[in-house]
Amino acid sequence: MDYLSFLSKKYFISLEFGVESTLNKTLKKVNRCHTYDDTVATFNKCKNRGFHLGTHLIMGLPGETKEDLLNHAIEISKRPIDSLKLHHLQIVKKSIMVSQYNRNPEDFQLFTPESYIQFITEFVALLRPDIVIERFISQAPIDLLIAPKWNGLKNFEMVAKIDKKMIDEDSWQGKNYKSISINK
Repeated sequence: MDYLSFLSKKYFISLEFGVESTLNKTLKKVNRCHTYDDTVATFNKCKNRGFHLGTHLIMGLPGETKEDLLNHAIEISKRPIDSLKLHHLQIVKKSIMVSQYNRNPEDFQLFTPESYIQFITEFVALLRPDIVIERFISQAPIDLLIAPKWNGLKNFEMVAKIDKKMIDEDSWQGKNYKSISINK
């Protein structure tokens, strides 16, 4: 950490963390091998060290409710992060999650494009306004994707639909954000 901090005085150093969820029960269920407390401790070690800090979240992991997902925006906004990459949960062939999905499909609330656009509109309004959102969706190769199938909707198309929805609802990033001190 000290060496990276030293390098950051001369070079751009970006660290990205696959947080995926702010719920320990979810992280355990999907076998992430870390807790959210571990993530918070890592962020605290990295803050004010000259790093660009990025975070990844997966929207719709098994067992998470809409309230849980919206709370991710509130929780992640408390951390000293600079950027965020979001994507919806995708069930991919030959993954452990395929067998979980086949055994207990009721645990999975997979988004349709329309429900994801509505959800993201609400999520972004809760997010700290200075966090750069680098991605809203990801795309598993179609030949590997089990569900959900969004008929090849591209990231730029999704961004345009989210922008339109936010304009239609008179919303923006941070509209419903509650400020707290993060000592960034």
